[in-house]
Amino acid sequence: MSIDKSKINHYDTIESEVADVFIVLNSVCNKLGINLYKAVKDKEEENIKREWGK
Repeated sequence: MSIDKSKINHYDTIESEVADVFIVLNSVCNKLGINLYKAVKDKEEENIKREWGK
């Protein structure tokens, strides 16, 4: 994945942007009654068993 370095100066910090995304994701999950921890854990267990392109 590449990053458009010409736009990077428009952000205070990349960490701040990632935090914003995480906050919104948590809000969406709360509204929908999704346990984000369980969803990620379940998906990781599924991914472990998955064959990734050969």
